[in-house]
Amino acid sequence: MDETYYHSLSSVYSKDEFIRQIELHNKKIKDVFGYIPRVFRNTELIYSNEIAQIAESLGYEGILAESVDRIMQWRSPNFVYKPVGSNIKLLLKNYMLSDDIAFRFGEMGWKEYPLTAEKFANWVSAVNGSGDVVNLFMDYETFGEHQWAEKGIFEFLRHLPTEILKHPDNNFLTPVDVVEKFEPVGEVDMPYMTSWADIERDLSAWLGNKMQTEAAKKLYDLESIVLKSNNPDLIHDWRKLQTSDHFYYMCTKWFNDGDVHKYFNPFDSPYDAFISFMNILNDIRIRLREANLMNGAEKKWLNDVPADNVFWLNDGTSIRNIAELSTAFRTMNDTTYKFHATEEKNDFGNWIKMVVGDEVLATNLTKCKRRIIAAKMVEERIKYLRQ
Repeated sequence: MDETYYHSLSSVYSKDEFIRQIELHNKKIKDVFGYIPRVFRNTELIYSNEIAQIAESLGYEGILAESVDRIMQWRSPNFVYKPVGSNIKLLLKNYMLSDDIAFRFGEMGWKEYPLTAEKFANWVSAVNGSGDVVNLFMDYETFGEHQWAEKGIFEFLRHLPTEILKHPDNNFLTPVDVVEKFEPVGEVDMPYMTSWADIERDLSAWLGNKMQTEAAKKLYDLESIVLKSNNPDLIHDWRKLQTSDHFYYMCTKWFNDGDVHKYFNPFDSPYDAFISFMNILNDIRIRLREANLMNGAEKKWLNDVPADNVFWLNDGTSIRNIAELSTAFRTMNDTTYKFHATEEKNDFGNWIKMVVGDEVLATNLTKCKRRIIAAKMVEERIKYLRQ
């Protein structure tokens, strides 16, 4: 199967980067195995109707997704479906049986402990007559890392095929086999992104707090500049930062989910993970500046804007560049500031974005309600751009 080459969250932030990474993965599978995959599985089973449409547009015949109870309701994951808006075949994970192996296998307090191959084969066989296929998706590291060898996971695997095939109606199929053999029994509508993770089956494991969203935004803000560099090492390093695990380590969720996030976190805390990530991202910025790849793009934001695009304050003052905007913030009164920055609009942010072109500063100013804070933001931005 294909997925994103860097196991990234690109499907959430950049459709173009998402497609580029799928194509990179597709080429690697073809080069190494001489095979062109026909089924797609997105990072962390992140899925929506739109992602299915993109996969179909790239030629895939099947796509994997989580079976989310609030969406599936009474419907069984043990059939093939189709998404709303496309004809690609949708294979849904049977999370109960998958999690029996991935999470519960070694739990001595579980009522079904110990899980034997014979017992599991009987559970799978019970689907016969009420389903066509049981899709088992789990992390590869389930075998030997999440479930240690001492717990018997490898013995379980050795005996499972034999036990499954003792039932005459059972067989093993690859995802593409399933796509070829079965027709959809109905449509499944997932307008919002879902995933395999946690109770919510949403994106909160990777993008559920401000650290995660800020880190992701700063990362993808560099996309156009990094790609224009044509520097293979920079592009490769930037893409490695997209790997979903980095954002998983920043998760601050608690209780049962939080215990899982803590267990798989190499950092002492989510905050350490965030600091480490941002330091590495800053190193990417330094490398870009040293190669004069950011200076040309960013330093132009210090220049005067064309005469017909100057910013006019309501008191008649004209502003030609962000240095003059910084001075104006220090000297204007609060009434003037509040005229241009209200709950409904922010003229300063709009001018910076549409005329100057600095989207980072524009976003920060748009959120700012206080003149003095806005002045400090612009001063810090000028200091950064002049480095």
